[in-house]
Amino acid sequence: MTSLRALALVHRRRQAALLRLMNAEFESGWRRYEAGSAGPETEKAWTAVVARLVRKYGTASATLAADYYDHARRTAGHHTPFTVPVAEPPPLDQITASRRWSANQTRKAADRAAAKALADGGSEADAEHARQDPELRRQARDREAASAQRLAALPGRRTIERAARKDPAALGWARVTEGPCCAFCAVLIIRGPVYADQRTAETKNGGDPYHDRCDCHAEPVFKGRTWEPTPEAVEWEALYNSATRGTYSEETMRAFRRAFNEAPGPARPRRP
Repeated sequence: MTSLRALALVHRRRQAALLRLMNAEFESGWRRYEAGSAGPETEKAWTAVVARLVRKYGTASATLAADYYDHARRTAGHHTPFTVPVAEPPPLDQITASRRWSANQTRKAADRAAAKALADGGSEADAEHARQDPELRRQARDREAASAQRLAALPGRRTIERAARKDPAALGWARVTEGPCCAFCAVLIIRGPVYADQRTAETKNGGDPYHDRCDCHAEPVFKGRTWEPTPEAVEWEALYNSATRGTYSEETMRAFRRAFNEAPGPARPRRP
């Protein structure tokens, strides 16, 4: 019989495969964007491409999540009627804001490179050459790709979270991860299935609790089933209790982050 954890693992890998497909399309579009002439029309066209990809793969992510939730619910022994509320892709203004942030980061990096070239005694031509450094363009591409992938993955995550809050058969949902992890995510993971409302579940300083390149997913927890944390979560909880003993307020997170980043382990660290 298929276990709930095995179903969750299959779901996470399907979501990862979906994002790989998206990244292939993103790379193709980026090459055309890079080859175009600089200007507002080019930026507008590229934003439209990113928005199309986010909507296309965000819709697919939500569909996969709804199918997974239905399967997990039946596997947990719950067969009463329930319609999974499928989350919509992010709106255009959110996608545009994300693109604007990425573009600003790219400009700041180029300005720093140019300033360093001038400070080292270079000419204006050297400064302009530094602005066009291929490594800066690679970083810009990776930054935009990571941001777009996070937005595309959001509907899948939200579908499970919202279903688990609305479903009478569910206790809630828990954050799980596979692969590299950061201290912030580890803290949320070790809480286990404690998210009972939207504010707790979906807010990180007023925003999205999933950062760029985040490997975390939502896993539903159903009534009649005992929640078992992953071995990594057990290890991180022990580390948290040890590292934060005697600390208060903001120092607690700083102490855990230091301990987490210094600890050996295959699934860490990754900084958001």
